[in-house]
Amino acid sequence: MIRSMRWTATLIVLAAAGCSDIKVNTAPVPGAKFATSGTYAWMQEPPTIKAGPEVDRALLDQRVHTAVEAAMKTRGFTPATSGSPTYLVGYHAAVQSTLDAKTLDEKYGYGATYAWGYGKDGRWGFGPDRQVQTTYSQGSLILDIVDPATKKLLWRGAAEGPVVLSASPEERQKRVDDAARAILAQFPPKS
Repeated sequence: MIRSMRWTATLIVLAAAGCSDIKVNTAPVPGAKFATSGTYAWMQEPPTIKAGPEVDRALLDQRVHTAVEAAMKTRGFTPATSGSPTYLVGYHAAVQSTLDAKTLDEKYGYGATYAWGYGKDGRWGFGPDRQVQTTYSQGSLILDIVDPATKKLLWRGAAEGPVVLSASPEERQKRVDDAARAILAQFPPKS
């Protein structure tokens, strides 16, 4: 009974955290001034995309552009159609395989750590700790806001979180949208 309550509580916590599994960090260049609205253009240099053959780089590039354009619009910025834009936007992306190792244990104060599970004899029961290893894909998206006149970095935002390579195209776009929105929610930075 207690064990099933623990699993239920764990599942509730994981479900609630499902939307918050994207970690975001941002950093403005000290002393930089930021407009609260204006225009932007994409940097001419191609983005850096590091990923295995399972990732379609052209499709990822399209998804990032779509996500950033939608997020920039909500922040008061529109694509430049003529003249010099207020900002240039660039990005870097990576998808890599990550190993996560955890020890399953239950501590009851007996001086040793034990866990429920299958023993070497194949029987279910109470025994020593077990190491569980999981491999998953981790994605990173870095957005750069650059001064168009000097080509110097003004602001950088980064998001990192798990990626499900078997997700549908719609789910993949939503994941990139969520990352871009989370990053740009902190742009322009408060003075």
